[in-house]
Amino acid sequence: MTQVILIVSIVLGGMLGMQFPAFGRSLAPLGDAFINLLLVTVLPLVFFSISGAISKLGHRQQSRNLFMAMGLVYGFLSWMVALATGLVLIGLFHGNPSAQSSLQAPVLAEIDLFFIVKNFFSVTNWTELFATKNILALILFSILTGLAAREDQKCQDCFAVAEKLLMRMFDRVMKFAPLGFLAFFASLVGQMGGEAISKYLEILVIYHLWGGIWALVLFGFAFCLVGRSLFPALVLPSLTSVATCSSIASIPANLKAAERLQIPKSIYEVSTPIGAILFKQGSVMGGMCKIAFLFSFYHQDLASWPVFMSAVGVSVLVGCVMGAIPGGGSIGELFILSVYGFPQEALMSIVAISLLIDPMATFLSVTGNTVANLFIQRQIDILNRFTSLRLLP
Repeated sequence: MTQVILIVSIVLGGMLGMQFPAFGRSLAPLGDAFINLLLVTVLPLVFFSISGAISKLGHRQQSRNLFMAMGLVYGFLSWMVALATGLVLIGLFHGNPSAQSSLQAPVLAEIDLFFIVKNFFSVTNWTELFATKNILALILFSILTGLAAREDQKCQDCFAVAEKLLMRMFDRVMKFAPLGFLAFFASLVGQMGGEAISKYLEILVIYHLWGGIWALVLFGFAFCLVGRSLFPALVLPSLTSVATCSSIASIPANLKAAERLQIPKSIYEVSTPIGAILFKQGSVMGGMCKIAFLFSFYHQDLASWPVFMSAVGVSVLVGCVMGAIPGGGSIGELFILSVYGFPQEALMSIVAISLLIDPMATFLSVTGNTVANLFIQRQIDILNRFTSLRLLP
């Protein structure tokens, strides 16, 4: 219900900005105030959620072949969907970089390894960690803090309490989201006119069409490779994913699908919950779409090879790694802004994309998790030929 209200707010804001541009532009301070309130809540949440997650990592030895197979399958498919989506977007969605925009565009510097290490992963003062432009440094600092607290239960409890408090604050801030979204998009459309609406329609249509094509190709390949009745088994996960828009809530449906496909229990009971968190094809595809949207909206060139490959890597990181962290969606969106230097005002524009593509993204992630289990089983069969460890019954 909340998602529907936010989408309605976006539509109303766009209509208001289109019909009354001057009034829409006057609402910009209200939208900016909501963004600022959201950021001062999310950034501390980034620190405590990542630190808490890292500090709770266990030390139990798991099946080496199983996790190796999961890493190979998840990594390969995630990079493939990011690469393919990026190539499609460059051909279909990427606009003319020479056009002029009324919004201030970021200056994309030449990629320099030492510049990245110094400026993206470190800051001169501790207080600068909680600036949106330094999200990479904050993530690194949070990981180091979590590693230092792995043996200290009191620190872990402290992280958990702080994270719980900030999540409650975040929930309260989001109560103002309908008003904030309406004001932001009224000012955006009032400033940009029909260009903003047309770009959202473009990304929405392209995402759903390309997502459908990718799903058919991937599922068809899995069906031919494994030789099982794949599509009947995908009915329950598909319906559950669209109804709940949650990969976690779809885990029981994925478990039933894996059982129906006769995947060994020793595989799917481990890979399905982990895949629901780490293997999110829909989120990877969405991350690439957000990057392409921002580059097109600010009339920047995504077609150069170094920038394109960095976008592929960022989309995989945003879609997979950050999905395992509470509030990972917000972290990923801030991460995109930080890497490419887009202004923080752009945050709301890519949050809106997340809302619009959420059902399709969840469908791709959930059904892709079931297909991945088939590939993992095949990969384990191959790995077991080279080792004496037997995972399959």
